Amino acid sequence: MSKDRETIRLNSEKNVAKATSWLRQMVETKRLAEGWILSFTRKRTDLQNARMWAILRTIAKARPRHFGQIMDDDDYKVMFVHGLRKEARFIPDMTGEGVIPIPYSSSDLTVSEFNMLFEIIERFCAEKGIDISHHAEPKKDKAA
Repeated sequence: MSKDRETIRLNSEKNVAKATSWLRQMVETKRLAEGWILSFTRKRTDLQNARMWAILRTIAKARPRHFGQIMDDDDYKVMFVHGLRKEARFIPDMTGEGVIPIPYSSSDLTVSEFNMLFEIIERFCAEKGIDISHHAEPKKDKAA
């Protein structure tokens, strides 16, 4: 608890107990005035993830080339997630003579960010004439 940031994924009873213990310790040691913020963020759901990959496979089949480049579903995912973030990250390669792009992970997106990602993908598909209507948003998600 000495770090400035603590992240506990509330996906098991053990982790919930750890979070509860951490909060109790904050109160007992009178550390409440230190400026801590408690925030709950729901990560993307399994249904959202499955829908995304189904759509990406459809896009890659319908449009295997993007501006002359051969693209697969992974490439399209990186492109769309990059479009969501609006920034690029690069690190030097092993020789220091070139750079390597650092892709963003869709598993770190929240439910609302994933919904924005779907808007980007759907807009792209509409512009390119790719039918993804058979990948309609699921009616019900257990995690929603």
